[in-house]
Amino acid sequence: MLDDKGKPVYQAAIHTLIRWGVAHKSDLTVSTNYYGKAEFTGLPNYAKKPIQFDIKSGDKQRTVSFDPGNQCHANFTVELK
Repeated sequence: MLDDKGKPVYQAAIHTLIRWGVAHKSDLTVSTNYYGKAEFTGLPNYAKKPIQFDIKSGDKQRTVSFDPGNQCHANFTVELK
């Protein structure tokens, strides 16, 4: 996670909601560390829809999509503008 000047963003919130089955869901949130990095582990290998990650820091936000069927162990560098 980088700001518009290319510096790491500390404590940016990354949120996702993963639904499966009729009434099952996982509501996950993680914050970036001092180096602007965060990690989700144990995500499903398959999803009907791409998983959306909502990233927010202050008044800046961005959404990133992840399709586990096409991208195994994906890494993203996100710039908040």
